[in-house]
Amino acid sequence: MRCPSHGRSSNIPSSGFLGNSGDTLLDECSMVPSTTATGSFSSLDVATTSGASNISQDSAPLTTEQLDDLRVEIIRNQLVRKHLNAQAVEDLLAQRLADNATNKLYRKNQLRFLEWATRHNVFYTAFTHAELVNFLAEMRQEHGLQASTLKTLRTAVAHLNDDPSSISESQLINSYLDTMMKQALPLNIHRPTIDVSPALAFTHSISSLPTTSIKRLQQKLDSLLTMAAFLRSSDLTRSPFDSCSISDTGCLKLKVVAPKETRGKRRIIKSFTIHPV
Repeated sequence: MRCPSHGRSSNIPSSGFLGNSGDTLLDECSMVPSTTATGSFSSLDVATTSGASNISQDSAPLTTEQLDDLRVEIIRNQLVRKHLNAQAVEDLLAQRLADNATNKLYRKNQLRFLEWATRHNVFYTAFTHAELVNFLAEMRQEHGLQASTLKTLRTAVAHLNDDPSSISESQLINSYLDTMMKQALPLNIHRPTIDVSPALAFTHSISSLPTTSIKRLQQKLDSLLTMAAFLRSSDLTRSPFDSCSISDTGCLKLKVVAPKETRGKRRIIKSFTIHPV
């Protein structure tokens, strides 16, 4: 990564991305891989001026761990530059790095972009709309991505840009994505009839006996709850054992804590009562 250098260089250890003053090395600095620097990702040359930190790095391929460290530092730096205090930064950073399906997908696509940007000498946070289109086109060619996946890719990468709203509103990017959508194969909107008898037969084949393994019983429970209460498999892991009970009439009562559904953006607890047939 490089920034315009106006001062002398000094080396910092690779144990973190923070300078002695506490400011991030990426702060107020446009980031781009440098092909002239002789250092490595774990040994950064920093030239400090009155208002910026200047970073240079070689063009050697970065490991996934290094790319992930870079990704996290970019996200942190974006929060810091909004003049948030340390606690607010940590709270928002924890939410953006939480272990959920959306963040995992964003991480995968952001790492793809950072690796691509490193290879093509493109700014990590100040890339142009044309450069993002080039990235999408290359990913489509290399991985055979569908147009809908390219939109997800665009959304994830936009979070790395200094002006993410400009990415979503870009006429050039939207025109490219619209073109890809029009070229996509026709979508069959009618699903074929699905025969659920194999699933029912599998569930019936699992005996509800003390000798049956826990794994098999969990498979049967998962299948039954899917059919009886339209629950997801992930809901089982969110159901505390102490919330489950069987009433005198044979009804199964349980609670799902923090399912994927939310109310007013807040996590909820859903209670279920499943009656016997």
